[in-house]
Amino acid sequence: MTRLSYRERADIALWSGDPERVLDVAEAAYRASRADFTMVWGEIALYLTRQPVSVRTPLLRALPGRYDRTEPDSGFRAGLLHLAVVLAHDLPDDLLVEERRAALATVEHEWCYDSHTRLHVLAAAELDVGRSLSPPLVAVFRRSAELLRIPDVVKLTARLDNPVLNVGEPWADAALAGLPSLDPVWRSMLAHAATARSARPSGAWGRRGLGFLDRLGTAVVREQVLQWLALVGRPRSLPLRQEDHTTVPADELLDPWNANALRGLVWLLSLTELHEDTVFAMGALADACLRVVPRHGPRNPKVANAAVYALSCGSGPTVRRELLRLAGGTSYKGTLKHIDAALAAHGQCSV
Repeated sequence: MTRLSYRERADIALWSGDPERVLDVAEAAYRASRADFTMVWGEIALYLTRQPVSVRTPLLRALPGRYDRTEPDSGFRAGLLHLAVVLAHDLPDDLLVEERRAALATVEHEWCYDSHTRLHVLAAAELDVGRSLSPPLVAVFRRSAELLRIPDVVKLTARLDNPVLNVGEPWADAALAGLPSLDPVWRSMLAHAATARSARPSGAWGRRGLGFLDRLGTAVVREQVLQWLALVGRPRSLPLRQEDHTTVPADELLDPWNANALRGLVWLLSLTELHEDTVFAMGALADACLRVVPRHGPRNPKVANAAVYALSCGSGPTVRRELLRLAGGTSYKGTLKHIDAALAAHGQCSV
C-alpha cells in the first residue's frame, strides 16, 4: 500500500472537520522536518494558510488548548505560535500573544538568530498590531540581517527604526542615553551614519552629511562624537549568550549594525578639519578595531579602514606620525594597504 503524503493526510484531516486531527498532521510534519520550514513542515503550514476562513477559524480556536497540552521542551510550541500568526493573516484574531512575546524574548541575548524557528514571523506580527520589539531583540534581528542576509529578516529590519543604534555597547548606550537632551537632528544624523555600508562615502552621502554638520555645528559634532568614539572597544554592557566555546567570542566583536554607524560618524569627521584630538581619536579607534579576537582575527577592519580614510583626508606632521605609528603596529594586510596609500599621499612610505 502506498504511504500517504503529508498533504494527503492533511486533506483527510480537513475533510473530517476535526481541528485536532489537522494539528496532529501539522505536528507530524514539523517533527519530520525538524522544524525546517523549507521541508514538508513549511508545505503544510502554507497549505493550511491558504484554506478559507471557515476552515482556518476552528483551527485557530484549537491552538491555545493544543499549546497548553504540548510539552514545553517538545519544540512544536514554536510551530503552534507560527500557525497562530499565519492562519490569522487576514483575521482580527491575535492569539497566544504572551506566549509569542515570551518566545521572542528567548533570543534577546543571542549574537544572531537561527531563522529556522521563524521567530521573525512572530516579530512581524507584533509590529503589525502596533507593538514594538524590545531594544535587545531589535539588535538581534539587525545583526542577523547584517551577517546572514536572510531576505525575510532583512525585510523585517527595514521596519525597525527605533532605537537608532543597537543597545549593548557602551558607546552606543551613551549615544542613545544622550539623544533625549540633544537636538532631534542628532537622531537623524545617527540614522544617516548607520547607512555607511561602502568602503568610502559617496558624493551624495557626503553632501547630506555636510547638511547635518551645518545644522548642528562642526565643533559641537566633533566634541560629542569624539566622546562616543573614546568608548569603542569597552566590554559590552549586555553580554551575549554563548554556550559553545569553540566559536568566535561574540562579546569581543563590534556589533555590525553599530559598526556601520561608527564608520559613518568617522566619515562625518573626515568632512571637517582634522584637529589634533581628532587625529589621535582616529588612531585609537583603528587600534581598538584591529585588536585580534581569537578564532576571528582583527575585531573590525572596516571601521579601522574608515579611521585610516579619515586620516588620509587630513594633512600635516601629526597625521603623518599617526599613520606611521599605525603602519608599524599592524600586520593586517587589508588595513596596511590603506595606510600605505595614505602615507604615499603624504609623501611617506611605511616600508
